[in-house]
Formats: sequence, C-alpha cells, structure tokens
Amino acid sequence: MTTDALNTPSERLKIICETYYGGNKSKMGKALEVSYQNINNYIEKGKKPSFEVIQKVYETFRDRISPSWLILGEGEMFIDGITNPHAPISTSSTQNGSGISTSSSGKIFDYQSLIIELQQKVIKQLEK
Repeated sequence: MTTDALNTPSERLKIICETYYGGNKSKMGKALEVSYQNINNYIEKGKKPSFEVIQKVYETFRDRISPSWLILGEGEMFIDGITNPHAPISTSSTQNGSGISTSSSGKIFDYQSLIIELQQKVIKQLEK
C-alpha cells in the first residue's frame, strides 16, 4: 500500500485500525493503551496523534509496518517480506542498555539511528 492517499498520520492510523482491528477503535485503544476517545479523535476528527502514540504504534507493529510510512507517509506500508499482514502480532522484545531493541524475530533495531534518519527526511521535505 503506497502513500498517495495517506498523507496524514490520522489517515495512516485509520488504515492500521482497519487492517489489524477490523475498524474497532476500542480494541486498538486497548492494545495501544490509548483511550478510545483519543483514537476516535485521531481517526474520525483528523487530530494529529502525539509522538507517544506514534511510538506505541511503532513498537506494536515494528516487524510489519515501515517506520517511514508510519511517521512520514513515505513508501510502502508493510516491511519487505510481509506476506500476511493479518497474522498474529508478536509483542515480545528485549532491550539492552545501549538502547537497541531486539524483537522476537531476531532483528536488531537502533531507535536513535531511525530518529536521525527520519529527521533528515523531514528536513529535506521542508527545504523543498
């Protein structure tokens, strides 16, 4: 799924809700530990989600959803190799003292590098 029609974080959250929670905002809120009212405000009223909410979504779907798509709306929604986006979500992960998180699939992810890369992309977009 490309981002042509998904220019806002609210639109992307709506797609995630429909894809993983069957459109049930209450289930999504419980899974992300965000109130139903906030989820509803993001999806139905187009309110911009906080960084903390985007971070919770990322942590929940890091093995499935591209961070560039989630945060910037760039590229494909699903990470390469995802053949069944509806398969059960693995939430087990560990974190060592360096801030590097290892998911259950064994992938190592450096949050600081991701943030720097995404900030650079935002700067480039703003310079245009």
